[in-house]
Formats: sequence, C-alpha cells, structure tokens
Amino acid sequence: MHALCYQYRILPAKSNELYGKISGAMATVIVFADTDEVGRARCGRFIAKHQWKITQFIRVIFMGAQQIDNLNTDLAKIYKKAEKFGIAVFFDSWSTIHKK
Repeated sequence: MHALCYQYRILPAKSNELYGKISGAMATVIVFADTDEVGRARCGRFIAKHQWKITQFIRVIFMGAQQIDNLNTDLAKIYKKAEKFGIAVFFDSWSTIHKK
C-alpha cells in the first residue's frame, strides 16, 4: 500500500451544521491505498460520511519518504492517524457568509 495525499475543494452538505455559514472549504486527505482509483473512492466516501460534498479535485501526491519527512505539524498528525486507521482528513474552511 502507498500513502496518497488528496486535496479537494468542498462545501458542507445540507445535513452539515456549517451549511450556509461558510463560502468554501478544502479537505486534505491522507489515505493508504494500492491505486489512485481506490484512494479516490475511499476519499469520496470518507468526505461524504463527514457531511461534505466535493466540488473540485485539486491534486494527488504520492507520498514518499521525503514528503513524509517534510510534513508540517498538522499534516504529520493527519499522517499518523492515517497510519493507524487507513485514512484521515483535515478540513479547512474560510470566508463566512454574511447575512444582511
């Protein structure tokens, strides 16, 4: 299995408590999978399970030793969770929507 890092632009699903409160978000997912196809499928299910919907695929990074050694603190924590559970995600949202 390989460690793969995916990034997606996402929005809250209607069932998400953040629905209508933010204008955008990003999901960074680290998953262990044998192929890109399997990795993408697992990411999609995992993001949906957390009540988000994918609006755009941004990138995939096949993580080697150099990338793993150079992870920042937040991503290193996500990587450790993914090692334990097979997949982990970091959600980052921005720009709240101001209602008049």
